Amino acid sequence: MPIEYDANGIITQDLVEILDERENNLKRTMGDDFIIDKTTPIGNMELADATNEANIQDLIAWLIPNQIDANTAQGIFLDAICEKNRIYRKQPEYTKVNFILNGTADTLFYSGDIIVADSLTGVYYDLNEDVTIGSDGTISAQFICEDYGEYVPTSGSTLEILTPVVGLNSVTLNTENPNIILGRLAETDDELRVRRQYSVGQTATTTMASMLASIYSLDGVLHATYFENDTLLTDSHGIPAKAFEFIVDGGDENEISDVIFYNKSIGSQAYGTTIIEKTDEEGNVYSIGFSKADKVNAGMEIVLTVSSLPSETWINNVKNALKEKFDSIQGIGDDVKNYDYFTVLTTFSGINNIDSVKIYDVDATGTPLYDQLSIGEKQIGKLDITNISITTEVG
Repeated sequence: MPIEYDANGIITQDLVEILDERENNLKRTMGDDFIIDKTTPIGNMELADATNEANIQDLIAWLIPNQIDANTAQGIFLDAICEKNRIYRKQPEYTKVNFILNGTADTLFYSGDIIVADSLTGVYYDLNEDVTIGSDGTISAQFICEDYGEYVPTSGSTLEILTPVVGLNSVTLNTENPNIILGRLAETDDELRVRRQYSVGQTATTTMASMLASIYSLDGVLHATYFENDTLLTDSHGIPAKAFEFIVDGGDENEISDVIFYNKSIGSQAYGTTIIEKTDEEGNVYSIGFSKADKVNAGMEIVLTVSSLPSETWINNVKNALKEKFDSIQGIGDDVKNYDYFTVLTTFSGINNIDSVKIYDVDATGTPLYDQLSIGEKQIGKLDITNISITTEVG
């Protein structure tokens, strides 16, 4: 029958109903005693076709309620919903970083000639420009990571040359001017939903909600929130009377301050620890404030019982999955204790038991601070794979 709908959506048939309908239609030409029997060629064909029809009906029935709502849609279906509001999924990007080449003076290297590996993560970096070693035997050059995401060698990393070439002795991180351009993974469904939620709020009736939506739409902004004080006294958030404060993670400071400057209400104070001066068309200068979210480094110690000794690649895949999930759900003011590690770990085969998990803050050197687990209302937790420790026991 043609696909029909009621108030609850598509009206589906089970396989028996579809077969009965086909038998009744075919009896007009095949005779009243005709039945669809899989022992005959025509019966086999009708049975296969009816099965496909039932599967298609089930698929449509699932698509309609689940893939037209931004709260439940996934993948290309969520992309299509967001594109109606001119919101497009952020694509993956590679990290770029400057390394120091040490070698013979006046030696020329072309882009792609040199590939190095980070000894700690195993991530590869390729020379991303043509360079010539200087007269002092060194040159700073840009390298591009071969993997999408935020991969940056640390001071403890050793860069191993994988493509030895004449005239090159060593490659080291440029600690004085690393000029890091962080990459990113493709925007997840969860991240895209959050950004859409705020972006469509640009038509909101309140000025604050509209500004928040505009800030979220800026390139590089990962998270944002705000506090508003409409009283005549400094409030519990530390915001002065008749002022507001935006807390932002990522993004360009000048672009953020532009959004606030051009959209804030007359007479209200844009408060914050970052102050950018803006000039209006009359030459008046205003101090526009907002705050960057203070980053709190999170760490994890995990003990797993596994069916067999895992490879280093498997361990790194688990770490990257934990970080990706953490980044997608961790917002400003969210406590790291609420991080759902269980759903990530259970997607990996070979894990027989999750014996213990500790989530904590770490200091600048990576030292665990087990007694500090909370994130302040203007802070955001960040989880780096170097701060994830995974111990496995076969059993």
